Amino acid sequence: MQTHGRRVEGVSGTASDMLRTSEVRYNVTASESVNATTWVIPGADSYSFGTGKSSTLAAPEPRTMIYKGQFFPSKKDLKRLVGHFAMHQNFEWKVKRSNKTTLHLVCIIEDCTWKLRAVRREEGTYFQVRSFVNEHTCPLEEIHRRHR
Repeated sequence: MQTHGRRVEGVSGTASDMLRTSEVRYNVTASESVNATTWVIPGADSYSFGTGKSSTLAAPEPRTMIYKGQFFPSKKDLKRLVGHFAMHQNFEWKVKRSNKTTLHLVCIIEDCTWKLRAVRREEGTYFQVRSFVNEHTCPLEEIHRRHR
């Protein structure tokens, strides 16, 4: 069986164990020995493993930077990043227009200037940010009060 990833010492379990996140599956395989402590975990380079009695996984912090010209593999990925960005900036956004080729997001506060517009590239499924106004003209207390 071919495995890709980093060898991690001090991790125990069975060969059928599997680490899962909401969207990505990491197959975990042990060596032939039942009590093996050396595992090959695909994607392990992205995590920090403790060496004490219990092992903890620390997920990398999500990107929260958005800029004009930025590419995203899909509309879903773009919306996910905007969600993280809004959470860090303490505001909410809504979809003004969305179809197969366009995504237009605005702040939920009427008359606020914050907006993002992205379009799908003709070459594939990638979405590119075409315009991004990262300035809120709504009152800060209104942003913080409504933020979920």
